[in-house]
Amino acid sequence: MSSPNPDSQFELSQLHPTMPKRASRTKLILVILLLMIVLGVFIAYEVKTSHYQAKILNWYAKQLTYQLVPFETNKVIYPHYGPFDKRHGYTELPKHIENLKNNGFIVQQQAHFSPMLQDYTQYGFFPPYHEKAQSGLTIQDCRHQVVFDSVYPKRVYQDSDMIPSEVINTLLFIENREMWNPEPNYNPVIDWPDLSSRQVAKWPLKWACKCLKLVAALWRHKLKSFVILNMA
Repeated sequence: MSSPNPDSQFELSQLHPTMPKRASRTKLILVILLLMIVLGVFIAYEVKTSHYQAKILNWYAKQLTYQLVPFETNKVIYPHYGPFDKRHGYTELPKHIENLKNNGFIVQQQAHFSPMLQDYTQYGFFPPYHEKAQSGLTIQDCRHQVVFDSVYPKRVYQDSDMIPSEVINTLLFIENREMWNPEPNYNPVIDWPDLSSRQVAKWPLKWACKCLKLVAALWRHKLKSFVILNMA
């Protein structure tokens, strides 16, 4: 039997294919919302407990090793910047070592980085080591008598227990006041909320710099074209 109204039958045949598309689109939106909720809960849990990052970062840190070898090695990377490294002379070590070798000295022992520590340092991160409160130079004669001794800074706290509480509280207030009352599993090394807010704050500045560079490049190109046309 044929429909008494062919036009209505044609309209219904056009509407039916869109219904599965709407249903699949709704399911996709629900799946995305569910994934966002799960991801948000996971991030909140991780920021509060540092559970997974403790496992992953702990495994990764165990690979960042070095050893003292009885020969000269090129598997070592010296720092190029940083106030601490500049103040203690670590940035000048390659130049001093080269000057000493040119004057007849021999490198008998040197730190040898593991492959993962070398890659880690090449990315611009600081190698993990116990930082010295003082650094300097001590020269002894053949009888092991000190003929020259100089350290910087001259005065330091030899023990952390000797640091006054006023100094500690002032530094904590400036650096990370959340460490006053931390959570039981609080990560004192990485403050994720503060780090995230700083990165978000940098985005407008980065985009502004990129826009300024683009405008400057276009302006130089336009000026160059104008000069070429006038010369022609």
